Amino acid sequence: MNPPSTLSVSEFVELFNETVARALPQGTFEIEGEVTSFGISGGQWVRFDLKDGDALVNCFLTVWQLKVEIADGMKIAVTGVGKLYPKYGKFSFVVQSIRLSGEGSLKRAFELLKKKLEGEGLFDSDRKRALPRFPQRVALITSRDAAAYTDFLRVSSARWPATEIVHYHVGVQGDSAIEEVAAAIKDAGSRPDDFDVVVVTRGGGSMEDLHVFNTESVARTVFASRVPVVSGVGHERDITIIDLVADVRAATPSNAAELIFPDSEEILGVIRHLRNVQMRALDVRIAHERARTAHITYVVDRWLRSLSDRVVQTQRQLAARRDGLEQKIVKYRESVDHSIRMMRSLHPEHLLKRGYSYTRAKDGSIIGSAAALREKKQATQVYFDGEVTIHTDL
Repeated sequence: MNPPSTLSVSEFVELFNETVARALPQGTFEIEGEVTSFGISGGQWVRFDLKDGDALVNCFLTVWQLKVEIADGMKIAVTGVGKLYPKYGKFSFVVQSIRLSGEGSLKRAFELLKKKLEGEGLFDSDRKRALPRFPQRVALITSRDAAAYTDFLRVSSARWPATEIVHYHVGVQGDSAIEEVAAAIKDAGSRPDDFDVVVVTRGGGSMEDLHVFNTESVARTVFASRVPVVSGVGHERDITIIDLVADVRAATPSNAAELIFPDSEEILGVIRHLRNVQMRALDVRIAHERARTAHITYVVDRWLRSLSDRVVQTQRQLAARRDGLEQKIVKYRESVDHSIRMMRSLHPEHLLKRGYSYTRAKDGSIIGSAAALREKKQATQVYFDGEVTIHTDL
């Protein structure tokens, strides 16, 4: 047997890496083991060892590739490529993706992520929004092949068929479903003018089946939604991270529809009740107004009759006073006529015509006595048909 040719260190490392790469037709493979020595350095490099009972492999990836919460003691499966680094002479497994393996690891990852997000305030109740009473447009994020899809549509159409439901078809299980669900929530949640509610739903299952809804990327997308989110994942006993972040948690997909949509029969019953209440109130009001109108009519009628009686009485009083005034006027007229006749009969002209006369002095004054006439030298004797001058000194 010929001895192997001598290789340099660099040549050996290159040959080793090429041999490993040729041994993997797809370029990557998946290995499973228990996490130990987990740590993050510089805020960007993630390193841990993956071991089983007989061996240990060092694993490496960036913090941005770490899509699930892991810790020492958890069982996981990693996909990637193995490589011997020339500079350090150390073999590492370059991780491309991580899959939680086993119920215990899934529960541990759930608790780690729950504690992290709770500390950041993603579960705070004071930030959660109420659902609209009568939604007009709802975004439904689930698989069209899932029973949750038909259950939700069946209940929604029975309760409130007026709402438009826009379906986002996504996978609800497996690693590829994580990005699909997150992308659908991001799109619907960024359109508050188009949607009143976003509902994310699927049926029940194991923790592995529900893992999509226990991932950080989906949880943060729900938290960032500008539209209220309803989580209807699993059955009543199933609690997922998305349930804790969502504005409203439903026990089942059917319950999600019951929480979102009002019961049309119940609303109609309320409307009928309100109508009956209003009709009774209207009847009472009409009866009250009728009684009030009758009372007002009675009072007005009495007032009008009283007013009419007072008018008749006043007319009678005015007529009596008019008659009295007319009688007084007649008497006053007769008295005036009598006075006029008396005054006319006593007028000097009438007296003169009856043979009387009067004497007037030169200055126009009346001479009323013989003695006064003797004192005058001249006077005028006035008769009805003329005057005569007399001289008293002759």
